[in-house]
Amino acid sequence: MRGLRRGRRIDGVPGGGVEHDRAGEIVERQVRGDRVEPGREAGLGLIAVTGAKDAEERLLALAKEKFAPFLADPDFQAFRWPRLVDGLRQMLRFERRRRAIAKVIYVEKRGEWRFPLFDGSSFSLTAVADRIEIDAKGAAFLFDYKTGAPPSDKQVHVGFAPQLTLEAAMLEAGAFGGVGRHEVEAAAYVRVREDGKERWIKPKDKMSFRELVLDHQAQLLALLNQFRDPRRSYPSRPFVALAAREGDYDHLARVKEWSRDGGEDA
Repeated sequence: MRGLRRGRRIDGVPGGGVEHDRAGEIVERQVRGDRVEPGREAGLGLIAVTGAKDAEERLLALAKEKFAPFLADPDFQAFRWPRLVDGLRQMLRFERRRRAIAKVIYVEKRGEWRFPLFDGSSFSLTAVADRIEIDAKGAAFLFDYKTGAPPSDKQVHVGFAPQLTLEAAMLEAGAFGGVGRHEVEAAAYVRVREDGKERWIKPKDKMSFRELVLDHQAQLLALLNQFRDPRRSYPSRPFVALAAREGDYDHLARVKEWSRDGGEDA
């Protein structure tokens, strides 16, 4: 929306987005490591360090480096830091499990998918996939790391959380450079806290994951075409019942002001 970006917290303590980004950097460094497995192409994110005896020690040292500015905060150190450390340990176990399946792993892979709209204009959908795996049969799996709670199955089904399904559509269209076109067999959220286990997206009824991907792709195209109408407004909270406590553009829509006044006309 006009190039606006969400502001940073003034208290210096990282919010969910900052914590996610830094945790993502830690996971990416651990996955990439400092060397590539013999016989593998450099730059594909394949390493042998997760099997090293000092893997956990190196991971936690990296975490302390990334979160050093915030460890001085007593609240962060007492409550959030222990949960984050436990989650990173679980991520190391997740990494070892998945390496028994994946042939190639890509981390923090940027992609762009440009497609036409009904009025002759075009739209570019961009994404940074936390993790793309390709197995020996050429099938792909997508993962998104979460420091907070992942969306519910219902939110995914109805299209309120289409991140992984749209990344799957991008991958099938060859939008991630150097990865190629691969049909995505499944996708999951992985908690960088608590148990660190995968929470796989389960399509409702008898729908396959690919059918869900195609459905979300069609919904996106329909929505974008609607916004090509100059008469279409841009509400800050189009679905109030499912809105987060704070929206990125609430200050522009004067949400708190209207909420305090009860929504009555001035």
